Order: sequence, then C-alpha cells, then structure tokens
Amino acid sequence: MNRRVRQKVAKKSKEKVGLPSNPEIGDAGLCPDSNEDVDWTSLPDDTVIQLFSCLNYRDRASLSSACKTWRVLGLSSCLWTSLDLRAHKCDPGMAVSLASRCVNLQKIRFRGAESADAIIHLQARNLREISGDYCRKITDATLSMIVARHEALETLQLGPDFCEKVSSDAIKAIAFCCPKLKKLRLSGLRDVSADVINALAKHCPNLIDIGFLDCLKVDEVALGNVVSVIFLSVAGTSNMKWGVVSHLWHKLPKLIGLDVSRTDIGPSAVSRLLSSSPSLKVMCALNCPVLEEDNTFSVNKYKGKLLLALFTDIFKGLASLFDDTTKMGKNVLLEWRNLKTKDKNVGEIMTWLEWILSHTLLRTAESNPQGLDVFWLKLGAPVLLSLMQSSQEEVQERAATGLATFVVIDDENASIDCGRAEAVMRDGGIRLLLNLAKSWREGLQSEAAKAVANLSVNANVAKAVAEEGGIEILAGLARSMNRLVAEEAAGGLWNLSVGEEHKGAIAEAGGVKALVDLIFKWSSGSDGERAAGALANLAADDKCSMEVALAGGVHALVMLARNCKSEGVQEQAARALANLAAHGDSNSNNAAVGQEAGALEALVQLTRSLHEGVRQEAAGALWNLSFDDRNREAIAAAGGVEALVMYLLATSMCSLFLRSIVAMTRNRKCCSESTSYNVHFPVLHYPNYSVQVSYGTYSFSACIKQPTLTLKTGYHELVINCWICYLQYGVISKQIRSQCLQMVTEGTTPGDPCIWNLLLQLAKDHIWNNIAASLDSCINLNPLALCSITGVLGATVGILSEFTIVRQHVFSHFEVALAQSCANASPGLQERAAGALWGLSVSEANSIAIGQEGGVAPLIALARSEAKDVHETAAGALWNLAFNPGNALRIVEEGGVPALVDLCSSSVSKMARFMAALALAYMFDGRMDEFALIGTSTESTSKRVNLDGARRMAMKHIETFVLTFTNPQAFATAASSSAPAALAQVTERARIKEAGHLRCSAHWFFAHEWFHTILYSKLEQTFFISLSSFCGLSGAEIGRFVAMLRNPSSILKACAAFALLQFTIPGGRHALHHASLMQSAGAARVLRAAAAAATAPLEAKIFARIVLRNLEYHHLESSI
Repeated sequence: MNRRVRQKVAKKSKEKVGLPSNPEIGDAGLCPDSNEDVDWTSLPDDTVIQLFSCLNYRDRASLSSACKTWRVLGLSSCLWTSLDLRAHKCDPGMAVSLASRCVNLQKIRFRGAESADAIIHLQARNLREISGDYCRKITDATLSMIVARHEALETLQLGPDFCEKVSSDAIKAIAFCCPKLKKLRLSGLRDVSADVINALAKHCPNLIDIGFLDCLKVDEVALGNVVSVIFLSVAGTSNMKWGVVSHLWHKLPKLIGLDVSRTDIGPSAVSRLLSSSPSLKVMCALNCPVLEEDNTFSVNKYKGKLLLALFTDIFKGLASLFDDTTKMGKNVLLEWRNLKTKDKNVGEIMTWLEWILSHTLLRTAESNPQGLDVFWLKLGAPVLLSLMQSSQEEVQERAATGLATFVVIDDENASIDCGRAEAVMRDGGIRLLLNLAKSWREGLQSEAAKAVANLSVNANVAKAVAEEGGIEILAGLARSMNRLVAEEAAGGLWNLSVGEEHKGAIAEAGGVKALVDLIFKWSSGSDGERAAGALANLAADDKCSMEVALAGGVHALVMLARNCKSEGVQEQAARALANLAAHGDSNSNNAAVGQEAGALEALVQLTRSLHEGVRQEAAGALWNLSFDDRNREAIAAAGGVEALVMYLLATSMCSLFLRSIVAMTRNRKCCSESTSYNVHFPVLHYPNYSVQVSYGTYSFSACIKQPTLTLKTGYHELVINCWICYLQYGVISKQIRSQCLQMVTEGTTPGDPCIWNLLLQLAKDHIWNNIAASLDSCINLNPLALCSITGVLGATVGILSEFTIVRQHVFSHFEVALAQSCANASPGLQERAAGALWGLSVSEANSIAIGQEGGVAPLIALARSEAKDVHETAAGALWNLAFNPGNALRIVEEGGVPALVDLCSSSVSKMARFMAALALAYMFDGRMDEFALIGTSTESTSKRVNLDGARRMAMKHIETFVLTFTNPQAFATAASSSAPAALAQVTERARIKEAGHLRCSAHWFFAHEWFHTILYSKLEQTFFISLSSFCGLSGAEIGRFVAMLRNPSSILKACAAFALLQFTIPGGRHALHHASLMQSAGAARVLRAAAAAATAPLEAKIFARIVLRNLEYHHLESSI
C-alpha cells in the first residue's frame, strides 16, 4: 500500500478511555512485592472462576490442567453460558467433546456452514441466542435442524454476508419451532414471501426485532401484519414498493424504530411514515440516494421524530432522545452509557441504533460510493469511533472493521485515503483500537489489528501507532494461537515495517521470531503472505536481516517458496529471500540462502510462474544470490541460465516472431517456387512453459507443450500452440476454428500438410487483407494474429510454395512494432531478468550459454528501454557477453551496435554509457574479426553483417563518450605540467563515482556492488527491495584493457586508459585491490609507454599518467 501532515498525537500520560485492560497481561499491582512463593491453589474458588472468565477458551483449558481443583472449577457452568467458535474449525467430533460443558449454554457465535452443521451436537437445549456469519453455504436442512433442536431460541442472526441457499421453507420452520423468538435478523434472502411473514406473526407473538437486510424481495403487505414488531430493518433490500409501505406500516401499533438505509426510498414515503405513525420515533435512512437528491426535504417539521440521514447531524439527532442535551455532542453515546439512571425505552432504542449504525456504516464503507468524503470526515469516522466503545461486542467488531474498510479507496491498487486515516488518528482512534487489540476477546483483537494495519499505511498514523506502543501489541498478537488474530497482526507489522524507523523496534519487540513462527504454524494456503511480506521489509535492513536468519527465517521462506501454491505467498517469499541476499559481504545471509536445501531450485522454478510479480521477485532473488561464487554456479546447474533467458524471451517473443517474417519476405515479388530461409530460434527445453506478452491493447500468450531438443520439432510445437491461441481468440469463423482445434488437439503431426494448408490459408488471408492493404494496418494488426502468421510462414516455407509476400517497404513498420512490444513490458521485470543474466555472465561458460540460448536479442531490446535502471542492467550484461568473440558477433548480427551507440551517447545513466562504450570497445578490438569468418548461427548460412560500417559507428561514439569527460584547458595544463593539482583537475572531471564500487575477486572477476532502492505498492504490501548488480570484469579483462593500450586505434587506447583510471582512483572502494592486481600484471611498463608515445592521443597520455600516479599512491599506502 502507498505510505503518505504530521499530526501531534495524545501523550501516553493523558487519561485513557475507560476500556478494560488486557486480562491476559494482568495488573502489576496484583503481584506481591516480596520474593516469597505464592500458593496459587489456595485462591478462593470465586477468584479462580473470575480468572477463568477473563481468558479465551484455549488459555482456559491450559489453566484447567494445573490441578484437579482447577479442572473442576474450569468446568463450572457459569463459564460456559456463551461460546464463540468463529476462530475454530468446529466439526461434529469437536462439538461432541464440548457437549458436557454446554448444558447451560445460552449464546453461541459461529462461522461457516461446517460449524453450523455441528451446533446440534452440542446438545445445548437451553440455547437462547445464535449468531452466525459466512453463511452463504448454509442450507434449509441445516437451519431447520438447528431451530428444531432449540425451541427456547430467542435470537437468531445470520449475516452480514448473504444466505443464498436459505429459502422461505427454512424461515417457516423458524416460525413453527421457535415460539419464544424475539429477534430475527437475516441477510441476503432471495424471497421473503407473505406466507413466511404471516407464519412469524402468528407463531412468534414476542417477535419485536425483525431485520430482513439486503434481500431481493420482501412482501411489504405481510410485514404490516406483524403487530408485535418494535424495531424493523429492511436496509439494502431492493424491489420495495414504498407507496404500499407508507400506507400500511404507519399502522403498526408498536413500531418505534425503522431502518430503510441503502434503499431507494423517496421523500414522500419518508414524510408519510414520519407524519402518520404515532408510535414511530426513529427512522434511519443513511445512504438513500433518492431521498438525498431532494434538496427541498426538511426534517424540522417532524417534532418528536428522529431521522438519521447523510444530510443530518447524527450526534445531535441521538442527543435529541434525551432530556439534557447540553453536554453531549460527539460524546452522546459515551454519555448515555455512563448515565447512572437510564430510561429503559431510550436504552432499547440506543442499543438498536448502535447495531443498525455499525451495520450500515460497514456496508457503506464496503461499497465505497462516491461523494461521501465530507460525511466520513465529519460524521462517519467519529460515529465509528464512538461505536467502538459500545458494550455490544458485535458492534465493537463491526465498528473496527468499518474503520479498516472506509480508509481503503482502491484495494486493487493498494491506496488509502490519507485524510480519513489522519482523521481517525486526530480523534484518538489509534488508542481506542490498541485498547481493543488488548482485549481478551479474540474477535475484537482480530478486527482491531486489521484496522491498525490498514491505517498504518499512512506514515503519520504509523508513527502514532508506534508511539502508543502498537508495535509491542502487534508483536504479541502475532504470537497468538488464533490464526485470524496472528495473521491480522502480521499485516500490521508488514505495513509498519515499511518505515525504517520502525524496523528496529519490531525486532526488539520479538516481532521477527513471531513472524517466523507464524509461518511454521500455518504454512498452507495464503496465510503466510503477510508474515512473508513483513519479513521481506525487515530483511532489507542489515541488522534485522541477521535476526531473520537467526530465527530460522531462511528455512521458513524457502519452505513457502517451494510448497505454497498461492502466488501472493510465492511473491513475498521470493522478495524476502532477495532482500536477505542483498547485503553483500556485510553478513552471511547470501551464502545461507544459497546453501538452504531447495532454495535455488525453487527460485528458478518461480521464474516460470504465470504471475509477473512472482517472476519478478524470483529473478531479483537470483540476481542478488549470484553475487556469491558458489551460488552462481549452483544457479547455473539448477537451470537458472536457461530459465532467465526464457524469462527475457517472454518480454520480446513478439520481436522474435516479427523478425522471422521480416527475414522470410525480403523479396518484393511473389514466390512461385519453393524457397528456403534459415531463421534462428532458441532451442526450448521446458515441458510446459507459458509465455505472456503485452502488445499495445492486446495480449499474446502461448503455452509450449513439451518441445523436443531439436530445433525444428520444438519450433513446430511452438507454432501449433501459438495457433491454438489464435484460433481460440482470433476473429475467424467458428467452423474453421473448430476444425483447426480438433486437428491440433488430436495430435496431428506438426508437418502434416493437411493442417499446414489450412493454417496457411488463414495466414494468406490475414496478410492480404490486413498488411498489404496499407502501412498503418501493419502497425495496428492484432499482434496475436501477426505472431501466428509469422509462425505459420516460418513452418511452411520450403514445404509449401504458394503464399503472398509482404511488401518490402513495410519492414520499417515491423521494427516500430517490435520496439513497442518490448517497451510495453514491465521495467522491473526486465531489470531483474537482465540483472540476473548480468551476474551469471561473469562465468565464461554461462556467458556462452546465454548467447547460445538466445539471450542476446532480448538484451538488445532492453537496451532500448526508456528506464535508466534497465539501461544499466542491459548494458552491463551485454558488456560481459561481449568479452566472448562469439557473443560479440551475435550482438553485431542482432543489431546491437546501434542500441549500444544510443546508450553510449544518450542514456541519462553515466554507468550505462560507460559500460556501453566498454562493450563496443571489446567488440572491435580485433578479437571478433577472425570469429566473424566462421559465424555464430547454427544454420548453414551465417547472417551477413557489415562489420566495417558497424566499427566506424562504434569508434565514433566511443571517442565522443571519452571526450565528454575531458576539459581542453585542463588537459593542456596537465600536458605542460606534472603538478598533482593539474592531474587532479582532470581526474575530477573524468571520474564516474559508481565505477568505484567495482571489485576484482580471487576468482578473477569484478562484482559491481551498487544498490538500487525501489518502492512498490499494494494493499497491505508496500515494500522496498535492495538489489545488487554485477559487472563481469575479470582479471583476464584487466589484461585486455592493458592490451588495448597497445592497439593501433588511438580511440581504443584512450578508452582503455579511461577505464583503468576509473578502477584505480584513490578513494574507490576497491581501488587498492585493483592496483595490486595491475602491479602483479606488469601494467606499469605498458602505461609508461603509452604516456610517452608520440603517436598516442593526448587523452590516452594524460589518463595513463594519472593511472601511473594512482598505482604509485596505492603502493605507498599499502607499504605503510
């Protein structure tokens, strides 16, 4: 979620709201000061029972096991008058085991159909109240069985989610079986018929509170016959005939409170009900658009009547129910609760209104209608805060849930309304929520923690939460044995851990251990996502990352990455592993992650996920892990090179297909005879690899089903699957689609002329109708069809000769389409894949494999990206690859020179320009020339490239790049003087600070250790990631730069001297190490020769002199 003002919050010393403290923590004043042993068994029975009453069921059972006496007391009937099973999976077996305790059970709350089925096994014949939620799957049979076994039932509530499978038959059973029923509230019924309502009126004479909420149809006439009703709610119910309602319901003799919120009631019906009903005192009509649109409607003329609507002051309205309204204001609910003498009738109204308001405000927050910002800030938030102090547990929970919900304005894009969040903070909401979180009631703990989590997305609120002790409270709740409580607490720690200032406090409060333990306790499903997200944030901090590792976090996260099928969990686990591995040499976590059994294999597997976020984070983790020597080779052994190449291909698959059609249609004329073309495609090794490519407003996807290792068969398999996608989604006749799909799915041989003839005909029609007609059609063509046509042409050329040739002058438009295709890919995804390949390519074997697996073309496409970070990773990877002459030629053949030239001349990143220049220098220092005679392609005919033209272009831009770091006046001064000040001025002008992080290791490669900090946002999952990237600058490459100083090209001499200068500038992180390597290699002699050479360019001479002085400086430094 996005984190966003600073508001002064209440001091801890201020008087707190009078809510009960946490009984589980207790009061320090109860403990004796002396060190004498306490005989707890000597406590009076009443005291022990009081202790039991303050504990949840799990702790109550644990305490009962202390001794025989306490076990007996723990079974006392007074402790089992109510039972909340919402946090537990209650099956018939569990219910039977509880039956002996439930003889006097009067109230039960449950969640879900399975728990509902188990209620009858409790044998609680005296049950008075049943309340259930998540009741969508409850059937008539279950509900009928429940009411048949509990004839003393007085209250039945099912909601707020819809009871979709409950019909009128079950409600009739309620009427017949429960004659003592007083309160009935049901949500989401399809039809409440007249027969049902009449049965309730006849058989339930004490029914005073009726709620048919969010129903599709309720018989208005029949409701007018329930003469016993005092409080009636039809909130959210549709298809109401308000004319009938206004003519009948005002006759109900006892009706005091009516709730019509979230309906389409109009002003005329409201006026008639308020004016005609002698008993009606309160009408709640919140969020009724038709009523609110009438600006002429006035409530002042209905004296003695209270109307609560969005355009009325709710607090003033509630205060009007009391005789003394002078001191109430926004505290009206609190003042009413604290009254010493209460009017019974007003108390019943207020109790009903609390329930109605909490329900309506929660439902309104869930639907998030437009135009309610002013209402939420002035009235909605304060009312919810007042309801959080209600004596009704259900009202408190819904108020907390309402606060958690109304601040979220876009859960898809993870954003909250900062004004609403800070309004809650200003009105003391943080302290109220934390007090609820300290309650012993787990339902309150869960909802309060959820609200704190969502509000903490705002940085100011997060600060207030921390100052009020919220971190310690959430860390404690994360250790709860209640799964719902622990998960919501983990969500709060996730959002709080975004702030750097909170990470240490979370660790000190034991939050890291609690989060790791939570994963081990509940590792299935999606319950580990919030814990993994919090650990990912904490792992970005060096100290906290060590705590995560010490607490067993590496094993827990790898377990999630390997075993959990939830994409959200996979994404956060991969991100956490990436952050753990991002600290380089500062701790040993990088090696620890790599050595964890199955870690690298799991991350490689996740790079093949269909979910972009999972692929992105897994690639980032591999990137960071490849900083370690052992990890690098293990990643390659686990198939990481191939996986990452395929990952890049997924972002440029359209590019490969479009290039093939360009290569195959060079002739303007139509071919009348079979023509053979050779187009290189990578060999695909994966049994089920899915590719998704975004292209403009279209999406291309293909599933490669078990292609063999041979190029031809694998390519044909790919073509077939591309065409399956096209035939499913392309605009072609249903008959042809059905015929083609049948032929493909029946296993037709890829080369079968029957299928190819049919597919070719479709290709011909598309080319003729959509491409040859105009140039614009080439750009606008559905890329799915274009890719499919490309595949068919590639497969059929040489087999079938009759096809239409695309005109030559549309080729440039294909190139535009290619650029757009690559540009539409996710920059984060591109950066991680290229970065991982960059790190892996420091190994020569890996570098060759990347080139052979087709990794060059996608990297070139990424080099054309507009994102700076993608520039750097793509340029770094191409630089490493260019060290190998075969890869260098591939880069030239794939059009990489223009891309590198563009980077070298126009990138906003100095490092991207620097590495692009060095890559070009590698490519044209002479080593590629001999290899160019052989070629790189696996086909018999190599691609023809103009090396001379490419060389001239490269040299020109290398020279321009080097000159941008020179100052003619400073060079002239340095040439005429050897004074340190003159050389220092040249050095300062030439220095690229980021290059100082290069280091040459014992294994003769340099690792580039600068870090990128990236911020991402989602609801309850804002996070930042620290990523390491690599430059493969080996000891052999040091020799290559030294050798360039002898190259006949003056441009390459200057470039080599410039590079060596960057690596040895004093103050650079690894400059001393580099100087030692160069001294051992005898570079000083070559540098002196270059500095003294009459034919060398001035830039090369001056840079060589500076490098010599750097070597002398480091030699003296090392000898001290």
